[in-house]
Amino acid sequence: CGSVRRSQQQGCIACKLAAPESTVVAVTGDGGLQMTLQELCTAVQCGVSVVIIVFTNNRLARITGSPFTELLSPDFASVARACGAEGASVRSSDPTKAAHALSAAFAHVDANRGPFVVDVRTDPSLMAPVAAWRHEDRAFP
Repeated sequence: CGSVRRSQQQGCIACKLAAPESTVVAVTGDGGLQMTLQELCTAVQCGVSVVIIVFTNNRLARITGSPFTELLSPDFASVARACGAEGASVRSSDPTKAAHALSAAFAHVDANRGPFVVDVRTDPSLMAPVAAWRHEDRAFP
């Protein structure tokens, strides 16, 4: 599950509570995670074991009419640990380390040890095609 603001709060935590035997993964960006960071603490407090993959490019690309808005993003793996979860930071240019981090994340949640955040640091000059949509072309306001 994933979208700005909803991948944690209304998505992955609810999915895991509704189907505790399922492996649930949230995919979000750094702006989306910052908007719902308190939900990570909720997942820790309630013992909800989910994988949260955050693509960190230090940009808000879907929020404003401009191509992007710069964003100061912390090391989300460190933030996860500060909240009582587990986490790993990787660069998207290092697929071996990224695979290792994902394996650790899935092992962690499969053992029902709480949430695990994988912070994938991406090149801010690369933008997903959806970020290039013009506002009037979007199916949502």
